[in-house]
Amino acid sequence: IYDYDIVGGHIWWSETFYKVFDHPRTLDMDGLGGWKSLVHPDDLPGVLESLDRVLASADLEWEQSYRFRRGDGRYA
Repeated sequence: IYDYDIVGGHIWWSETFYKVFDHPRTLDMDGLGGWKSLVHPDDLPGVLESLDRVLASADLEWEQSYRFRRGDGRYA
């Protein structure tokens, strides 16, 4: 669905992301700020903690379940 460039701080969003979550391609979501704005507020603290842990460990794979806002405002 997306790929985060840790060094550059950019996020690449796949075609599947736009189809599944129904966001327009014009939505400005480059970087973690845009990504964070789409994570459900109740899930965000745990997701960020998990992401910080994996980045500190230099592990290149991260898997986490959380709700993400769709283009219509609902969460999936």
